[in-house]
Amino acid sequence: MGGKLEGKIAIVTGGGRGIGKAIARTLSDQGATVVVAVRTAKFGEDVVAEITGKGGKATLYAGFELAERSASKALIDDTVQRHGKLDILVLCAADAPNGAVVEMTDDDFDLMTRSNFYSTFWFAKDAIPHLAKSGTGRMICISSCAGNRLNSPGIVPYGASKAAINSLIRGMAVEYGRLGITFNTVDPGLIASDRMYLPADMVKVITSSFPVARIGETTEIANAVAFLAAPESSYITGHHLVVDGGASLGSVPNLDDSLNTEEAAGKR
Repeated sequence: MGGKLEGKIAIVTGGGRGIGKAIARTLSDQGATVVVAVRTAKFGEDVVAEITGKGGKATLYAGFELAERSASKALIDDTVQRHGKLDILVLCAADAPNGAVVEMTDDDFDLMTRSNFYSTFWFAKDAIPHLAKSGTGRMICISSCAGNRLNSPGIVPYGASKAAINSLIRGMAVEYGRLGITFNTVDPGLIASDRMYLPADMVKVITSSFPVARIGETTEIANAVAFLAAPESSYITGHHLVVDGGASLGSVPNLDDSLNTEEAAGKR
């Protein structure tokens, strides 16, 4: 299982399902030992079994409660105790309640803020000393195009929490870059996974206006994370890598479709 991340120790929160699962698989394929951090043991067990079954290295950390202050330190301490170090931290777990601003309860907003923004702050505080020892430390957050580029009714507070994460990552890139750590986010657009519940006909309508007119795959987010974790990205920090098929670029309504056909392209 040799690769660009051979010998690296990586934590992936939310690594049991969806995008997190794809990230855990991909980092393992690149040679990293992956700590799959999950709330529900069953999901993590399946991922660890899959990785180790094909010759990779992975361990399970179950019972992970994202919104609790003690969770980040316990996970990082356990990782360092078991594996001796921490090189890569990927924060994928998040809370995403739906609902309009005026309908969301204070308790739901508080839980989301703790799960998304506070947890990123806590992880940074607890992980930075270990990532600095690595010499090539990486902190990568799975953010969202809802953070700074798109606004969707029903997830406005969620988008605000992701925008806060993006700002925190940029600031830490400046504050701690000289410790040899890079800080970046990957901002997904609409991604197909076992955690997405949009009906197929709605997905077709939504993606029809994208420059790349299809839904994204979890592996496409995982590949972006693997790039930011690899040696080739050592001069990239404070960056938000958008993986959305161009959805956040916007479009001109009623533009003549003939401008985008292969035939028309050949005439220009």
